[in-house]
Amino acid sequence: MRNKQRVLSLLITAILLFAGSLFINTDKAIAVGVCNITVEKIALPDLGTEFQFSAPSPGPGNFTLSSGEQEIFNEILYGDDVTIIEQVPEGWILESFSCEVTGGNFTPLINELENGVTIDCEGDAPPGQDPEVSDITCLFVNNVIPQNVPTLSEWGIIAMAGILGMVGFMVIRRRKVTV
Repeated sequence: MRNKQRVLSLLITAILLFAGSLFINTDKAIAVGVCNITVEKIALPDLGTEFQFSAPSPGPGNFTLSSGEQEIFNEILYGDDVTIIEQVPEGWILESFSCEVTGGNFTPLINELENGVTIDCEGDAPPGQDPEVSDITCLFVNNVIPQNVPTLSEWGIIAMAGILGMVGFMVIRRRKVTV
């Protein structure tokens, strides 16, 4: 009886080890790398305008930046992605945005969107190494939309010339009357 229990115990252990190996991939190390993301804002000219951003979870949610300010969110886990979108205020244009990756031993995937960017905090680390911390700095640059100076149409120029001609005629006539 004791032998049967021992054999049954060994059999159950072997089955559990085999079943566990089906679910555990020993070829790849568990990813522990993170991304630290910094969003910087520059507005030209600096009029004190506040720019609204959205960065849903795992980002910080909605936030506001003025020219020269930055928002930092740390420890975005490896495998997570963050989308950062700027709501461009009226009278402004998003001139450019760029992201630079420093540090770490993997390059996160950066996809440009209209008025924003998606950062996938994953990439290929060197074989046999866990991903290390990558710092990502995204710079958003806005410019004021130039206001068009109104110009006179062809008929407007003709009308203006006519008015100036009448004013000149009246000035000359007054001089003749007073002389």
